[in-house]
Amino acid sequence: MGVKRKIAAAVAAASIIGGSQAAAAPSAEPLVITKLPDPEQALVRTADPILKVVQAGASTDEQPSFDQAMRSFGLAVDRAIRVEQQAMKAACRASTPPKAGSAEVYAWGARCSYDRR
Repeated sequence: MGVKRKIAAAVAAASIIGGSQAAAAPSAEPLVITKLPDPEQALVRTADPILKVVQAGASTDEQPSFDQAMRSFGLAVDRAIRVEQQAMKAACRASTPPKAGSAEVYAWGARCSYDRR
């Protein structure tokens, strides 16, 4: 009985080894090499950027400083956020929650649940 198991194991091992060699055989398909166009030709050349030199003692009325520009940009963004928040609050106050069980309930809750508290 032990001999039959060893023979069966040897036959199984031989078939696995033989099967893997057949699968590893090289394919008969030829290797196709395609020459691609040069990627550098597709680039568009532009002029080098020109830096403007600003004199440090220039009048602030004529040319605002970087700090002033950033401050005004921050104020503009803050105003836009406040306007958007006020519009959202007004829309939430004017609307009623949709019926339970619909997909709109979750969207309404995400928009308006914090404003109602």
